[in-house]
Amino acid sequence: MSESLNKLRGTSAYLAGPVDHAENPNGWRSVITKDLLDPLGIKAYNPLVKPSWLSKRAKLDPKIYMDDMKALVTEGYLSHDVWNGMREIRDFCKRQVNAADFVIVHHPKKFTTGTFEEIKIAVDALKPILFHLPDGLASTWLPVQYTIDPADFAKNAFQTWEELYAYLARVDSGDEKVNNFRWIFANYHSDPDVKEQHEATINEQVRA
Repeated sequence: MSESLNKLRGTSAYLAGPVDHAENPNGWRSVITKDLLDPLGIKAYNPLVKPSWLSKRAKLDPKIYMDDMKALVTEGYLSHDVWNGMREIRDFCKRQVNAADFVIVHHPKKFTTGTFEEIKIAVDALKPILFHLPDGLASTWLPVQYTIDPADFAKNAFQTWEELYAYLARVDSGDEKVNNFRWIFANYHSDPDVKEQHEATINEQVRA
């Protein structure tokens, strides 16, 4: 084991996963923030933790939106306020994914379309995506759906939180070989060539 490098300190992770189809959608998010992210110095982007500047309509319980959607099906009507609240939540979640350095996805059998959209954003941005698949690794269609390299997917898919925790700890310490394109935020500034060129640029500016 090499000396810990704390390569992930100061980075951020978005916590993706079902909300309206989950009994306790904030449960695993709270636990992983306390037990994994905080000790490593990683900031959490939690879609259920709403900032003060979000509107009141964007802070409603997700079940309220579900009830209104049912009313849309039966009555053909959705209030303007509810519609705008749903749109604001969607934009808020999308922006969190974009802002995060990497994404942790809790992906049980029951999921929501919002999770798929967030995964697609992360894939397109070449962000590292760690999958927690508690119902097994049988969801092998995921890499095909999102054009994720199968080998990369297999390396970043875990059936237990313990396995995911251990993997992220190895990335943080530098003991895990990772895809440098996806983990660029963790290895770019510590790269010897980058450091050498940076120092050369600084020295050149000083001489000028």
